[in-house]
Amino acid sequence: MAAPAGSRRGAGKGSHPLSYLSPAGPRIILRYMQKEHGLGKEVVVSGGKSSGSAGPARQIKEKTSGQQKSYFADQDQFDTVSDDDLHSLDAKIVALTTKVQSLQQSCHHTEAELKELTHALTIPEMQKEIQELKKELKKAACYIKAATSPVTPEDRGVQRKEGVS
Repeated sequence: MAAPAGSRRGAGKGSHPLSYLSPAGPRIILRYMQKEHGLGKEVVVSGGKSSGSAGPARQIKEKTSGQQKSYFADQDQFDTVSDDDLHSLDAKIVALTTKVQSLQQSCHHTEAELKELTHALTIPEMQKEIQELKKELKKAACYIKAATSPVTPEDRGVQRKEGVS
């Protein structure tokens, strides 16, 4: 497990930009390397070992706790960053986050419009639908006209024989 945030070297001092990151275990690194780059376990393990023991120019440190090994960035390779720089970066992050959210809302709105348009009828489809409705309307008008005209008893007998009532 990683040490609590307050007990890490440089925590709260702003001495290193990545001091707040916890060390990554080999499973996390392996999962990432397989997912993103398609690398096998042997490649990741040998890369971790070689970078953890690369001498004075090493950029990744290895920490062993029992049987678990953790790899993390060597914080000595990074420059010291002032609090003002961190605050300005935080302000940029907030501004960019706001911009991303507004773009996402715009994108959702555009997608909704596109969905409406793809489900709407085209002009030829509408014309065909209108023609079908006109035919149904003519049939209904004929039935209404027939129902309102006087029917003689002889016509009723003919209609009953034909199956129209």
